[in-house]
Amino acid sequence: MTNQEIINTTCKIKSDCWLACAVLLLATFFIGVNVPFRAPSYAFMGLTLLGMAHLFRYPRFDEVDRRYFFITLIIPAIYLINMAVYGWAPAALDRPLRLLWAVPIFLLFRKISVRFWHLLVILAITSLWMAFAGIYHVLLQGEERGFSGFMKTGPYGNYAAVFFAIGVFVIFKKRDSLLTKESICAFVLLVFSAVSMIVSGTRSAWAGALIMVVMICIYRGCKFGFSIFYDRAVLVTVAVLALLLLLAGHFVADRLQIGIKELVHVISAPNSKSANETSIGQRIVSWKMGIELFEDKPTLGVGLANFKSEVKRRVERDNLPREIEGYNGLHNFVIDHLAKTGVVGTVGIVLFWFLMFRFFYLARPKGGDAEAAKFIGILVLAGEIVFSSVGSMFASSIGSSIFVMLMTILAALSTKNADSFA
Repeated sequence: MTNQEIINTTCKIKSDCWLACAVLLLATFFIGVNVPFRAPSYAFMGLTLLGMAHLFRYPRFDEVDRRYFFITLIIPAIYLINMAVYGWAPAALDRPLRLLWAVPIFLLFRKISVRFWHLLVILAITSLWMAFAGIYHVLLQGEERGFSGFMKTGPYGNYAAVFFAIGVFVIFKKRDSLLTKESICAFVLLVFSAVSMIVSGTRSAWAGALIMVVMICIYRGCKFGFSIFYDRAVLVTVAVLALLLLLAGHFVADRLQIGIKELVHVISAPNSKSANETSIGQRIVSWKMGIELFEDKPTLGVGLANFKSEVKRRVERDNLPREIEGYNGLHNFVIDHLAKTGVVGTVGIVLFWFLMFRFFYLARPKGGDAEAAKFIGILVLAGEIVFSSVGSMFASSIGSSIFVMLMTILAALSTKNADSFA
C-alpha cells in the first residue's frame, strides 16, 4: 500500500468509529425511553461528550453552527434573566439547558457520515417496543391508557404521533415504492406508532397527528400532485390505518366522548368543583390562574423561583384541585411563560419558535436525506406546538429530551454539507 492509501484507510477507520459510537448512543437514547432506567439520560450525556471530543479534534465553525447556537441560547438566557431578578431555581433551568447540551451533538451529526436511514431504523425499533409496552399495560395489566418505561401517557402518545407522522412522510415520499428498505422500515414505524398513539388515549396526540398528516398531504401535493390514490404505497397505508381504527374504534370513541362530556360539564357548571376536577376543567382553571398571575406582574411574571409557591397559595385560597400543584406548568406554553416570565420571557419564547422554524425553512438541503430531514424538522416543531398548547413546554423530562434530540438531529441532517443558508 502507498502512503496515501494508508492515510485514506486510517481516515476511513476513524470516520467509521465516530459513526458507530454516535449511532449506538442514539439508539440507546431512543430505545432506552421504553425501560425504567436512566439509559436516555446517560446516552444524551454520552452524545454530548462525544460531540465535544469531535469538536476538540476537528474545531471548525460556520454560519449554520453559529446561528443554531444562538437560537438554542435564547430560552436559557431568558430563564437566567428571570432568575437574576427573582432568585435561583435550578430545577426550572434543567430542561431548557438541554438545548445547549445538544449543540455539540448538532455539530457532531453535521460532520460525521450519519444518514437519515440510521434515524429511521432506530425509530422503527423504538416504535415496536412502545407498541408492545402499551398493549401490555392496557390488555394484560388492565390500565385505562397505555404507556412505556419512563414515558407517561402524555409524552408516550405525543411522540408516538410524531413517529407516526415521520412514517407517513417517508411512505408518501416514496410513493409507489413498497418494497424498498426505507418503505418497509417506514411502514413498521407508521403502524406500530399508530397502535401506541391509539392505546395512549392522548387526545392532543391525535390532534397533532391529524395536523401533521394534513401538512404532509399539502407538501406532497405541491411536489407530486394531489392525485394520491394512484400510488400503491399510499393506498396500502390508508387501508392499514382504516383497519386499525376499525379495530380500536370503540376505544377512540370512548376517549372522545369523555372529552365532550367534560367540556359540556365545564360549560354548564363552570365554577363547580366536579367540573374543575376533570381533565379539561383543570386546564381551564390553570389558564385562568396563569392570566391572573400575568395581570399581577406583566413585565417579568411571578418568577420561575416563585411559581410553585404562588400556585400552591392560590390553590389553597380558591379551593382549586390539588392536582394543579403537582404540574410543572399551566397546560399552555404561552400562558405558562406569561405567568412565569412575563412579556419579556414570552417574547423570547416566541422568538425561539420563529427562528427555529426559519432555520429549517432557510436550510438548503443537498440530497434526499437532507430534504427529508428539513420537512420532518418542521413537522416536529409543529407537533410540539400543538402538544404544548394543551400541555406545557418542558413539562415532561423525557418529553423535553426527545424533542430536543429529534430537533437537533434533524437540524444537523438538513444542513449537512452546507456552510451557509445562501
